[in-house]
Amino acid sequence: MKRDKRMVGILAATAVVAGTLAVGIGATGKNQPQETSITVGQTAQMDERVVENLLDYLSEASTEQNDVKVVTKGNEPEEKEEAIFVANVTDTLNIRAEADAESELVGKMGPECGGKVLAVEGEWTKISSGDVEGYVKSEFIVTGEEAKEKAKEVGFYQGTITGDLLRIREEANVESKVLDVVAKDQVVRVMKEEHESEWVHISLDDGTEGYVAAEFITVEFQLKKAISREEELAQIAAEQARLEAQKQAKEQAAAAKKGAAPAAPTPTN
Repeated sequence: MKRDKRMVGILAATAVVAGTLAVGIGATGKNQPQETSITVGQTAQMDERVVENLLDYLSEASTEQNDVKVVTKGNEPEEKEEAIFVANVTDTLNIRAEADAESELVGKMGPECGGKVLAVEGEWTKISSGDVEGYVKSEFIVTGEEAKEKAKEVGFYQGTITGDLLRIREEANVESKVLDVVAKDQVVRVMKEEHESEWVHISLDDGTEGYVAAEFITVEFQLKKAISREEELAQIAAEQARLEAQKQAKEQAAAAKKGAAPAAPTPTN
């Protein structure tokens, strides 16, 4: 509304510059026509003011039309911190497709596993851990500040190699002995106490420990993750296959031993 009134004023001023009559209010309160007498210099000054006001108005109108949002430095919206959880069980915790104990089992997690809290629905919490998303009973997890403290106890640091071939050195300097090399995208364990300097202390699955240059590795804090139902079935099948192979090997060894030729008699003097 204010801008509309301002525009009316601008147009009225433009009309005056064009030589039209302005309407004034006399002492009697009635509208009385007045002759407008404006010199050339006054007209030029008024022209400039009218043009400036008109440009300002159009600029404001354009800004509102395009819905431009201005964010000043120091007033940026803050990113919301992700809520985490940590399993509070001694065995395994089932993850369901829906907030119902009879719902489909989509995954499991053990002690010290954790992930993101997506929503809380009554006695159930919707979570995400690894490749699994589903519902767990809220009583079997910890969240908020308690989860943060628990995560510090059970979490670990994991590194991903970003260099093509990265040397692992015995000590944190370029003159130290090279123990091994790791390839790009390889994931390694990072020792908690040393990962924020120019060198990162890592360990490999075979037990090798050493240091790599910090600029060639990305370090992230991790919690153990849940496994999906499919992953669990694959692990069970692999374990059954291993046990079956072990059983067959024992049977073959026993059969070979049974069918072996009798040992030669020990000669006597």
